[in-house]
Amino acid sequence: MHRTRQVVFHTLGGGAAPMLTGRGKAMLEELEKEAPSKVKPIQEEPASSPSIEEQFQWDAFISHASEDKESFVRKLAQELTDRGIRIWYDEFTLSIGDSLRQSIDNGLAKSKYGIVVLSPRFFEKDWPQKELDGLEVRERYGVKVILPVWLDVNADDVAHYSPLLAGRLAARASEGLGTVVAELLRVLKPNATMEQPSTAEAQKKLNGALEIAGATCRISREQADEMGKTLSRIVGLDYKVEGASNVEAILYRSVRMVVREYRLISDFAIALNRFSVETDPVGHGFILKGNPDVCLFAEQLIRGERPHIPELD
Repeated sequence: MHRTRQVVFHTLGGGAAPMLTGRGKAMLEELEKEAPSKVKPIQEEPASSPSIEEQFQWDAFISHASEDKESFVRKLAQELTDRGIRIWYDEFTLSIGDSLRQSIDNGLAKSKYGIVVLSPRFFEKDWPQKELDGLEVRERYGVKVILPVWLDVNADDVAHYSPLLAGRLAARASEGLGTVVAELLRVLKPNATMEQPSTAEAQKKLNGALEIAGATCRISREQADEMGKTLSRIVGLDYKVEGASNVEAILYRSVRMVVREYRLISDFAIALNRFSVETDPVGHGFILKGNPDVCLFAEQLIRGERPHIPELD
């Protein structure tokens, strides 16, 4: 039978290091002889913390009232998605058969930020407020999670609902969708280039407006380059202009953005796609033929603007 041995320690006054007696030393030497000679201590590798990509599946969750989808939220979600932001938005994320509660819980937990669109409709609803409660729980650990957007409300309206929310800096839909997107991107994508052109630059581009005659317009090489830079900034891709086919691709992408944003009916969408771009045989640039609306989109891109239809804004 194996016998348990005890090593006896004597200490020297107070908290001094333990000393072995003669008998204890002999017992320790005997134990060392019995121990396997080739046993090596196990070295544990330090656990690596998960990366941001592993922690969060989405960059932001959009909490909103369903009544605000048509007028604002859908366009906001699309704008952010076009700029490469991973957005949890029910119309983009949910599919037939998904559990609504489980999907929303998953979205709240796996989104780095929560964009909360505060509106009179939001304050009247129970479900969006529960989503806000879930985001507030995550902020108890001292991390900024909630990014508020005010829609059809002022400081008094928000303060009546939550004084703490009223004290936060918020993006305001009344200042335009572009401004809201720019404010959110400063947090969601801080390295993105979202600076608006200076007044002098904007005026210079405006003075270089396209020469439009009927359904035809001329685009200089410099203007085409500006179009590529603007679209690259909007969608997060690199559009370089080397020939007429590149200009045509930029404008086709712009048409798709406009059709999707305004949910245009098929006949109008088909009409917008009827145009062509050729190399200008006389000047240093290109000729866009067949569609004055697309000429307008080209002008907007040259000025650094997102293509849009002013009459429908």
